[in-house]
Amino acid sequence: MRRHLFNAWCVVCLLLAAVLLAGYVLDMGVNVGRGSVARREARQISLLAGRGRLRCFFAHVFTPVASAQDGIYADGRLEVTKLRQIRFDVVGFDSHWIERPGNPSGTSLYLISCPLWFALLVALLSPAIWLIARYRRRRREGGAPGFGVVEPLASATQASA
Repeated sequence: MRRHLFNAWCVVCLLLAAVLLAGYVLDMGVNVGRGSVARREARQISLLAGRGRLRCFFAHVFTPVASAQDGIYADGRLEVTKLRQIRFDVVGFDSHWIERPGNPSGTSLYLISCPLWFALLVALLSPAIWLIARYRRRRREGGAPGFGVVEPLASATQASA
C-alpha cells in the first residue's frame, strides 16, 4: 500500500513540476480564501507563478466582507502572454511583511517568494528518489533490463548420449 501511495505522490509531483515549468512562459495564479461576514474578516492565500518566480501571499483583512466571500472560496487565473526571454535567477529568495499586523487599515500581508528553478527541484525530489530506488531494485534482481538468457540445448543432447 505504501508503494502505491508513493507512486501516486510522485505522479502528483511530476504534474506540479510541469505546471511550474509552464510558469516560465505563462502567468498563473490560484487564490484560496475564507471569509466571515459575522466576524468581518477574510484570510486569503495567493500562489502566483510567472516571470521566473513563485510567489505566495498570505493576506488577513479586517474589513467588511462581501457576501460572495462568506465561507471558503477559490479562484484561478491563467494569462497567456507572448513568449519572452526566460529569467533564470540564482538568488531572489524573499520572505517579509509587506503590511504588518496592526496597520490602521486593518490589513496584514506577508510574502514568500523563490525562483521557479528552486520550486522545480523541490517538486522533482520525490520522483528522483523513486527513480533511484527502482534502479537499485532492478540491479539487485539480476542485472540489466531485458529478457532472460536461455541456456543452449547442447547440455541436454550430451546427457542423452
